[in-house]
Amino acid sequence: MTHIAHDRAGGQDAAEDAVHQHAADQPSAHQHAAHQPGSHADLLDLDAEVLADHTASITAWLPVDAAPRRIVDLGAGTGAGTFALLARFPEAHVTAVDASAEHLQRLREKAREQGVADRVRTVQADLDAEWPDLGRPQMIWASASLHHLAAPEQALRQAHDLLTPGGLLVVVELSGFPRFLPADAPESRPGLEERCHQAGEHQHSGHLTHRGADWGPMLTSAGFTIEGDRTITVNVEGARSEAVGRYALNSLQRMRSTVAEHLPAEDLAALDELLDTDGPGSLLRRSDLSVRTERQVWAARRPAPAEYTQWREARWEEVAGPNGKVKIVAKAFVTGRDPQTFEGIPGEWATTETGALTVSAGAGDGVKVGGVAVEGTAEVPSGTPLEFPGGQAGFAGGADGNYGLIVTDEAALVRSGITGIERYPYDPAWVFQGEYREAPEGRRIEVPRLTVPRSPGTFSAPVDLAITVNGIEYVLTVIEEVPGQAQVIFTDLTNGDGTPDIGRWLVLPMGAPGTTLTVDFNRVTLSHHHLAPPVFTCPLAPDGNHLPIRIEAGERALVRDR
Repeated sequence: MTHIAHDRAGGQDAAEDAVHQHAADQPSAHQHAAHQPGSHADLLDLDAEVLADHTASITAWLPVDAAPRRIVDLGAGTGAGTFALLARFPEAHVTAVDASAEHLQRLREKAREQGVADRVRTVQADLDAEWPDLGRPQMIWASASLHHLAAPEQALRQAHDLLTPGGLLVVVELSGFPRFLPADAPESRPGLEERCHQAGEHQHSGHLTHRGADWGPMLTSAGFTIEGDRTITVNVEGARSEAVGRYALNSLQRMRSTVAEHLPAEDLAALDELLDTDGPGSLLRRSDLSVRTERQVWAARRPAPAEYTQWREARWEEVAGPNGKVKIVAKAFVTGRDPQTFEGIPGEWATTETGALTVSAGAGDGVKVGGVAVEGTAEVPSGTPLEFPGGQAGFAGGADGNYGLIVTDEAALVRSGITGIERYPYDPAWVFQGEYREAPEGRRIEVPRLTVPRSPGTFSAPVDLAITVNGIEYVLTVIEEVPGQAQVIFTDLTNGDGTPDIGRWLVLPMGAPGTTLTVDFNRVTLSHHHLAPPVFTCPLAPDGNHLPIRIEAGERALVRDR
């Protein structure tokens, strides 16, 4: 819904207001009192009621893989978009911007009635003037507002700069004004409604130059990437909604005051018969009314930093690629010359006197090394592809008598149902400078592993990581489970309330004490344990690695198709 203050050549755009939520309602605006049954806010409420399902379908379609928590609704009116967004994103807070104090007051009353007042902030503003402080939203919703602005291109650039990198702008516009009557109605003057619209179009074509525009090129020019667009056909029959009659009456009453002087007397008389609520020809007595129009929707994203996008792609490859963690069905560590067997891995595995890895298997075991079936004992060079029964594959890596053995199954990804990773929206506010601090030489710490029951593991912890968040310094213990890789496992106040209760990981390059580095919490990941619980018995957060704040950044949960 939109109500953006704007000086319009030729007076108030009442015809358009009549059929779709566009009035400025500024104190200086010329008011057409005749034939207006109620406030413009009433019309907006009718509009919201009649089109509620279509608005909900738009919010459901939006291309989001990270639910926004901060949303701005530009031209919020009495809250049609605001409340649809609050319903779609239960953790979100919406800043509703509108030029009308009356509309915002009604919006606040609705928020209190619906029990969401703590999730709504209202701001009265003219978007053709300097924008007030609207925070740093992760989504901006602009429904039927942009075409009213004197300089929509400038508004799009402002919206781009206002959004956090990676944030989404949603533009919703009407392809045309709604129609309510059949083409052959009323019986005395068939085609009356279309002639009324033609009269209104003639009046307002000069100062609503962006109405019906293709916003795609302007969005691209403003720096956005178009992620999707669609056309929604609206056809709400009066039999399905009692509000359709009242919506048609209110809309056409408002249109009358603008187009009356441009209609022939016969058309005006027929229109007045429709608007006479006490007469036999009243709109409210008709059973053939419907709301017919089209809504155009664009979803445009302010690109996140390229390096973050590349990291996300690499992260998904790590999760679901050819050797992705979710596809691992067995793993083992091979050391020593005595033959070893492992659950889920055929053959006997050992190392030789020279430190090479070998596997011993019979023809029935179905083990292949480098594509060659093993009958007896075969050497397994590090990195050589392995094949196992049931279409499983694997590889071994290592040297000098110490090897890691991995078995993967392509079907494991399908069985898991994992289709993606839910993340918090990218937010540069969660990027900090950190510093490695000296720890006692040779420090090793004991940390519980994710086994049932919990079992301890001992890890090298060569340094600590110091970061400052909101003026407070936090020092976290760093584990080095993989040489050269700093693993910071931590908990925070989102655990169990937005993220898993076992904590999350931040993987960084290892450095010596005194080394400074970028610490980007947007790259926080879930534990490998979530990807393949039977395989990964990962460490929990060390004692003291708790941040007493909500880290609303990084990965939140796995997305599954069931």
